[in-house]
Amino acid sequence: MKKHIKLLVVLGIILVGSFSFYLFKGYKKDALVYENNKIMPSSSGIAMMLETSAGSGNYEMTTRSEWPTEGYVFNANLSKCENGSELSWDNENKKVLMSGNKSDKCYVYFDVYVKPTIANTCSSGTNLATCIKTFGDKGSSVSNIYHHDASLTNEAEDNSYRFAGASDQVNNYVCFGSSEASCPTDNLYRIIGVFGDKVKLIKSTSVGTKAWDSDDSNTWSTSSLNTYLNNEFINAFDETTKGKIAETTWKVGGNTYNNIAKQPAKTAYQNEINSSPSENKKIGLMYASDYGFAAVPSAWTTNLCDYNGAAIKSANWMYLGAYEWTISRNAGYSNFAFIVNGTGYVAGGGNVTNAGGFRPVFSLSSFVNYASGSGSATDPILVN
Repeated sequence: MKKHIKLLVVLGIILVGSFSFYLFKGYKKDALVYENNKIMPSSSGIAMMLETSAGSGNYEMTTRSEWPTEGYVFNANLSKCENGSELSWDNENKKVLMSGNKSDKCYVYFDVYVKPTIANTCSSGTNLATCIKTFGDKGSSVSNIYHHDASLTNEAEDNSYRFAGASDQVNNYVCFGSSEASCPTDNLYRIIGVFGDKVKLIKSTSVGTKAWDSDDSNTWSTSSLNTYLNNEFINAFDETTKGKIAETTWKVGGNTYNNIAKQPAKTAYQNEINSSPSENKKIGLMYASDYGFAAVPSAWTTNLCDYNGAAIKSANWMYLGAYEWTISRNAGYSNFAFIVNGTGYVAGGGNVTNAGGFRPVFSLSSFVNYASGSGSATDPILVN
């Protein structure tokens, strides 16, 4: 009897041992592969989840052997580990970092990247100038807006926010003076930038051609083009729309050819704005330096008279490919004003009696608010 009991005990130990052996043999803790303290996507303990489409909230597991570096953004809220380890994204090295249990099982989520626009940055009723500054602070790679503060190389030294870059990359269109569902071409303007608390616009296309002054004088206060802009042109708007246009102090002394055309944008700007006299009106034209700063920053060291190179004019949203006037007079003569030549460079030899293209420029009053729109030509910004 005792022999039978001993036998049963031995058999029981064997069975328990065998069960434990198979239990632990079948249990394999997921392993995480490390490289310089960064977990690798090939780890068996990693489930990489990619969003199927932008904003869908639906994810599928992928077997990618590398972390996504383009087209996706790490989702810190959804990315979790079963045993409490914490995950984060190393943006400089494009790797996932983990702190905690190195034998954990982790789920790493990535959302489809949606490039920010002014439409998903601002809400209706937000002050337009504030809205553009906020969008600009997301970085020029996102907004094509450059904040001209001390940290920006070759900047204007006026703390402005200016759009710069190729026309098809700069979404700075505004529909002004129309409430139609599809903005008429005649009502499309583009934002030069934010100066103080005001947004400065330029018409997206030329109004037509006119003499800068029909009486052969480059004094802006008496010029025929100034008269046209601040009478016939502005009076085509209704009173509500005209009320959104601020009176501006235009620096109309211009400067010499050597001080504007033969200078980079920064120097030309300082030589323009420090000139006398000035004129208080609602409507004006672009400065030569406005045109200069609309090109990509790599162009800002080039003299404006050399802006006809393909690499510059193709990366300047303000370039129209037509002869057009600026508000800046050539102070070396009594009857010349600066023009943008059809090939892209700034010239100082435009006789004011010649017919040239022109795009009205004005600043919106500081109370104007953003209503809607992403800023593209087909979805321009609407204001209220």
